[in-house]
Amino acid sequence: MFITKTALPSYPIEVGHPDISHLKNGNTGVDYVHRLTSGAPGPVILLNALMHGNEYSGAVVLSNLLKKGLKPTCGTWILSFSNVAAFQTFDPKDPDKSRFLDMDMNRVWTEEKLSAKSDIREVKRARNLIPFIKEADFFLDLHSMHEACEPMMVTGTTQRAYEFAKRMGYPRVLMRDEGHADGKRLIDYGDFVNPEKAAIGLLIEAGHHWSVKSVENSEHTLYRFLATTGTLSNHSIPPQYQEKVSQVEVSVSNRCVAQTQDVQFAQNWLGMEVIKEKETIIASDSGEPVKTPFSNCVLVMPSLRHVMPGVTFVRLGTLKEI
Repeated sequence: MFITKTALPSYPIEVGHPDISHLKNGNTGVDYVHRLTSGAPGPVILLNALMHGNEYSGAVVLSNLLKKGLKPTCGTWILSFSNVAAFQTFDPKDPDKSRFLDMDMNRVWTEEKLSAKSDIREVKRARNLIPFIKEADFFLDLHSMHEACEPMMVTGTTQRAYEFAKRMGYPRVLMRDEGHADGKRLIDYGDFVNPEKAAIGLLIEAGHHWSVKSVENSEHTLYRFLATTGTLSNHSIPPQYQEKVSQVEVSVSNRCVAQTQDVQFAQNWLGMEVIKEKETIIASDSGEPVKTPFSNCVLVMPSLRHVMPGVTFVRLGTLKEI
């Protein structure tokens, strides 16, 4: 029996919608963007939350970082809260609805979309953030997931981002991929993918939206990231985040893009399932079977929550120990 979008389980909201209104007026002249400087030479670190309005575990973590009064030992930290307008529409009765207002903000990062005349609110906000993005030597985008899957670091297409994630030693899963069919992510934009530059962009998928675990995973990732940039002293890192973990690599080679809105799963996939047999049916799209193209196929972040034509509903990859 296939699983439809309407049959998906609902998840409890373990972490309530945080109030970040006090963070609106930062010190950069742009709402919800804060700059923390060390006074010593060093890299510029961009830390971003709320690329999607309903993914607020990262906002909790960045808000706590500001509350603690931590500052870089060298260089600069820039903390940004992206799609606050969508975040402010959050309704616990329909928590997925506040993902964006007009367009998924993590699909707008092309020069064509950013330079065109547009009334799309996510595009306008993205333009406000570009000066900070262009400064960044290191970038961490804090996300969470539609389903209750273990955290994974999305390293994109560059070897330098992948190697940096290995040095971090957290989380366990490093996922290498080329992004989505319906638009570019911020980690795939500008200097983050320029082969002549050294800038590094990473995206953490920290766990299910609104879960306590997602906040913990986001915080763990944040501290490991800052430590690896060399801008946070070891004594500032909580003991539970000092140790590294053994890691695995998931290399994505295929993505399943919805042709219709009638996509169904063969099971309630959560992610990281390994399908041993080639040609196993994992889904259907308007009655057409969707099969694994190779054996030992890993399902990466399967979800029907926002399925529509042109949207990736599962990525397919191979798994190996690092």
